[in-house]
Amino acid sequence: DVDISTVRPVPQAGADLATWRVYDTANRLVQVIDGKGDTTVFTYDGMSNLVQSKSYANKLTGIVTAPSAITLPTADPTNDRVTRNFYDNDGRLTATLDGMGYLTQTLFDAAGAKTDVIAYCTQITDPTTKSQGTLSQLIAAVGTNIKDLHTRYVYEDRGLLKYQIDTTLRPCEYNYNAAGNLLNKIEYAGSITAPSTWTAANVATQIGIAGLTANVQNRKSWTVYDNAGRVAYTIDGTGGVVQFNYDANGYVRKQVRFAAFDPISSDQSYSVMNTWAQTHAADTDNRIDWTFYDSLHRVSYNVNTLGYVTEHRYDNLNKETLTIQYAGAYAVDDNTSTGTLATQIGNTIPATAIQTKMTYDNDGRLSDTYNGINVRTHYAYNALGQLTDRTEAYGETLARTTHYAYDAAGRLSDTTDVLGTVTHVDYNAFGQVADTIRGYNVPAVTTETDDTYDTDGRLTAETKAAHSLVNTLTTFAYDAFNVTSKVDGANDSSVATTTAYTYDNFGRLATETKAYGTGAASTTSYQYNAFSQVSFRTDGANDNTNATTTAFLYDLNGRLTDETRANGTSDASTTHYAYNAFGDVSDLTKAYGTTIATTTHNLYDTIGRLATSTRANGKTEQVTTAYVYDAFNNVTYRTDASNTAATTTTYNVYDLANRLTASTRAYGTGAALQTVYSYDDLNRLTDKTVANGLPAASTTHYEYWADDHVKYQTDANGTGDATQSYFQYDALGRMTYRTDANGTGDATMTRFDYDALSRSTKEYQAYGTGVERDTTYLYDVLSRLTDKTVASNVTADASTTHYTYDAGSRMTAETQGYGSSDATTTHYDYDALDRVTTKKVAYATGDESVTTYVYDFASRLKIETDAPGLSEQSITNYTYDALDEMLTRVQGTNSTTWTYDGLSEVKSMVRAINSTTSTETDYSYDGQGNVILATQDSTAATPRSTWSFYNALGKKTLEIDAARYWTSYGYDVRGDLTSVTRGFTPFNGTITPGVAPTVTLNASEDATTTFTVDKLGRITAVTDAMNNTESYALNDLGERTTVTNKLGGVTTNTYNALGQLTSESTQVVYHNSDNVQHTATVLNTYQYDARGNRKQMVEASGTSDA
Repeated sequence: DVDISTVRPVPQAGADLATWRVYDTANRLVQVIDGKGDTTVFTYDGMSNLVQSKSYANKLTGIVTAPSAITLPTADPTNDRVTRNFYDNDGRLTATLDGMGYLTQTLFDAAGAKTDVIAYCTQITDPTTKSQGTLSQLIAAVGTNIKDLHTRYVYEDRGLLKYQIDTTLRPCEYNYNAAGNLLNKIEYAGSITAPSTWTAANVATQIGIAGLTANVQNRKSWTVYDNAGRVAYTIDGTGGVVQFNYDANGYVRKQVRFAAFDPISSDQSYSVMNTWAQTHAADTDNRIDWTFYDSLHRVSYNVNTLGYVTEHRYDNLNKETLTIQYAGAYAVDDNTSTGTLATQIGNTIPATAIQTKMTYDNDGRLSDTYNGINVRTHYAYNALGQLTDRTEAYGETLARTTHYAYDAAGRLSDTTDVLGTVTHVDYNAFGQVADTIRGYNVPAVTTETDDTYDTDGRLTAETKAAHSLVNTLTTFAYDAFNVTSKVDGANDSSVATTTAYTYDNFGRLATETKAYGTGAASTTSYQYNAFSQVSFRTDGANDNTNATTTAFLYDLNGRLTDETRANGTSDASTTHYAYNAFGDVSDLTKAYGTTIATTTHNLYDTIGRLATSTRANGKTEQVTTAYVYDAFNNVTYRTDASNTAATTTTYNVYDLANRLTASTRAYGTGAALQTVYSYDDLNRLTDKTVANGLPAASTTHYEYWADDHVKYQTDANGTGDATQSYFQYDALGRMTYRTDANGTGDATMTRFDYDALSRSTKEYQAYGTGVERDTTYLYDVLSRLTDKTVASNVTADASTTHYTYDAGSRMTAETQGYGSSDATTTHYDYDALDRVTTKKVAYATGDESVTTYVYDFASRLKIETDAPGLSEQSITNYTYDALDEMLTRVQGTNSTTWTYDGLSEVKSMVRAINSTTSTETDYSYDGQGNVILATQDSTAATPRSTWSFYNALGKKTLEIDAARYWTSYGYDVRGDLTSVTRGFTPFNGTITPGVAPTVTLNASEDATTTFTVDKLGRITAVTDAMNNTESYALNDLGERTTVTNKLGGVTTNTYNALGQLTSESTQVVYHNSDNVQHTATVLNTYQYDARGNRKQMVEASGTSDA
């Protein structure tokens, strides 16, 4: 025998994890005490059934050894949590009473099968009845209520479940074969009348009486078994079939999801399904997954339909040590075995494969993982097996560690990030999070969230920024089953707002009312189908005039098929969803059932990835986007407008960590533009180079703080145009400083301040300079912005905008110049759907201007009235089609009418100034949505057309106007405009829209303007057609410090730290009366107020002419 004292380690206070258990003389567990002193006491009846669990809110103290008897802390009747259990004479649990006084009862039949579970909605509040009442007394106390929730169970003669009836009396039927295997399940699409007794025969009778047997909305599913009793086929409600094949050891080797439907209506035999499966075995869209096992029945290979293989390797303890995703495809069929597949792959792992390695410590815990580029993540544990450290990029200079600490009950208490900032968590006696403190060790930024719960463990109050001046409280109230109200800002009654919830008799959400009990109240109501899916949602249900309803329909698999907004009105519009056999959306049709319906048709490859998506499918305007993937599901090619002449392809390249390393737009064309990306071992983007490999290439370089926040961003890195921004953050990761043009004489800093709720309270522009301009922000307890003060640091110039809200948190007033004699307010009124109905500018003054808005049932603006009721009243009416495309805008005699193609592109626009005078413009597009032809007065004898032509990047390269004069546009590889040429010779040939013609060049007469652009895309010079150049010198902030005009005159500009022009000095040449040429410098100066308004301009400053 071994004496435990001889092997017990030396106690370590604060590190050991202690849990004490106390047993009675019958060796029953009667008390558990954790290391924090939290305790639960258990009580039993004479049959050793647990009849009560009591968890105490107060803690025990001074426990250092296991108590020999129950030791109790001070009782707290309000917060202690008691659960009572009740049993019948056969020892079956028949009822539970929770801590809030809600009773759940279970009834059994003579065979001991569960027949009814009743959740009573009536709360028992009498303390004596709660703590001492018998089950009969409790049942009498709760009585019966229409909102009690029942789930009933009815069995067939073999004791197998035949029917399950939910609380709405909707039955679900189960049917079995002779071996007791489930053959089919029928979820009926309706409810029955409760029979006098709940027998299978009586339920079947009621199903027939209710006419449910033939209901086409019933949801059925079938299972077919092989000769060994294993699941061979499953067929869902829409006829989707899945086949399972097994290896000699009974493991699933092959799973086939068929593309074809088999809409059966009765049980099928194994042979019949085999015949059906053989007929469809060669269907090209079938999805097949293979699994191959090693001799120890561990998964060795997973192979998908395309032949892509994932291999798994293990150590002697059956722990996976290596996962290999192969880039190439391998041939697999019914004759393939684990060995033949291994031979086909070979012994050498290809360089293109992605390997993930795992190693373990001597206790079998994961110690290291290595990703596809061999970056290591290391895990460390304490003696109790708890994770203490997770280190990414372990062993490298970039390594970062997150540290975890635990309390005496073994719960995570502290998380320390790479910067040393701690997030601390405290728990209540019941193991629920009571306090979460971010920045626990940094008092300047510490913020705390406190949570409290009821005795059923439901959240009743949450205080954010607890113990600070900006703390905000949200409270929750409940009935037996659900939350009934939520009060935001409960600690400030002047702005507190309540959201109230009601439920139907079956516990489903019936209404949700925001701003409950106020004039701004807005209610959303819900109705349900037989399967408790939302069938109707009515927004603004408390406003009969404006209420709008959305209707939902579902298929036999419970998937949404139709969503109709503004249901039952002339504004109704339906979106329809159709699915393939695998549940992928194959067609999405807007304005379903109308003449303008438009469908997006999707096709998928055999492993479920989107292969093509065609908008306006079946229409002349249809446009297809096609996708090609690699073995790791990365999109390698995306081809837009693949079915048109305007097709363009983007080609993507990835590394072995599946990170995008290069993306080439307009791939394969002369306009191809490649962007390359580089990363560090923490997967952070370090460099992004646009126009890679070309003279105009421009790189943005990123450096990071240890917690992944950007520290430096350098644009045009490595060139003379480089400019850098520097970012600083506090311990909570909030940006505190941003310095632009960092490290130069033009550097300017912006500072940011926050409150305990991380709301921006102050922004300092040009921080620390003589022109610093501060903006402050104030909030109410609901975190709504109430005041924004610009130039708050300069009293004379400070200007405040004040915002007022109603109980629904809708902005009702915006006052500019708040608190000053210049204050002006704009006031807003809303309807129950939160739509602005009235806007009053210069509110409550003699200059008040009113605009009213009326909406249709789809919440689209219908009527806009300016100055209603006045002589200058102006009314604008709008109409729309079912796709929300604006059809008309009518204001007096002026109107604009639009028509659209199948892609919602404007097809024609007619502007009319009266009933007899109008102008129509028609538009044509390429597959990229670019306007290639705009024709004005197309029905006139001489229509005026403008043709536009584009490169593969969508940049306009040529335009020919109605007079056949052309203008061409040139770009650098980054897409910056570099030249505009107005042609002298008109083009008189045939024009094919979308196909750029060859125009006649005239070097001596064509007028070309060229632009010189630096690598930051900034214009540094403009040269006109006469070869006259105006050039600009720029500082690091992009401001023009000198401007050299076309005659060589130089203007020098200065700016303040806010980027405002403060002076212009120009050399001028003049002749006095002595006819002698002189030069002088003319200086113009500018001053601004703290709000940025120019308040003074002095021309010829310092002279008598100023």
